[in-house]
Amino acid sequence: MCFAHSYIQRGLENIIKRLESDDATDKDLPTFVNNYRAWSRILTMHHTVEEEFLFPVLNQTMNFREEKDAHDVIHNKLDGFEATLHEVETDPTKFNPGRIREQLLDLKEPLFSHLDAEVEHLKPEDVRKAGVSEPEVGRALQQMEAAYKAAGHH
Repeated sequence: MCFAHSYIQRGLENIIKRLESDDATDKDLPTFVNNYRAWSRILTMHHTVEEEFLFPVLNQTMNFREEKDAHDVIHNKLDGFEATLHEVETDPTKFNPGRIREQLLDLKEPLFSHLDAEVEHLKPEDVRKAGVSEPEVGRALQQMEAAYKAAGHH
């Protein structure tokens, strides 16, 4: 989980850094949009498999409602950004790196806070103390991995 969260965080930081650089992103707008969409798909897939496979197991003895609520906040912001990208794809003259950067900075704080809090909430010793069985967690993690592979994320 830590690796996935770190990958998601570094990806967003790299996108923001690209928007801040003098390297004019608008010179290769399709590549920028594709890179962002790849990152967005990874984040969405990560949250989807957590909600589908891991949270139901953990929710038997733990409360992961806050994590699910955080996913909703994050994906509402992500949806707004996706709408901006669609607008830019339709009319490249609407590309505004400053506006996009602000949208991503608005996403960054709740996303990073959530990812860090989730790792803290998922400490193995706390999961054990809550009475969640290791075989159940193992099965959930195997299901998550299979879903990633089925979606083409190896």
